[in-house]
Amino acid sequence: MGLLGGLHLGEVEVMVGAIENSVQDVVLDDNAARNKAKQLGLTVTGTLGVLLRARNIGIISDLEQEIAKLRANGMYLTDELVRKILT
Repeated sequence: MGLLGGLHLGEVEVMVGAIENSVQDVVLDDNAARNKAKQLGLTVTGTLGVLLRARNIGIISDLEQEIAKLRANGMYLTDELVRKILT
């Protein structure tokens, strides 16, 4: 069990840091953390959203390869989510 109602310290620090520094956008992947950030009025994107933006502006060329790297390093991503991002 994580800290603070299921949230991990790093997730809480991201939200607190964003609020303290008047930053609107945060990157969080965990659903509980994403929901809490939205309750706090923050705009949330996840790792896949960052990769999608990077591809769209030409920073990366092969989104599927980058997703495979994430999976190979232990990030759990549903096939449905990956299909949605790739289309």
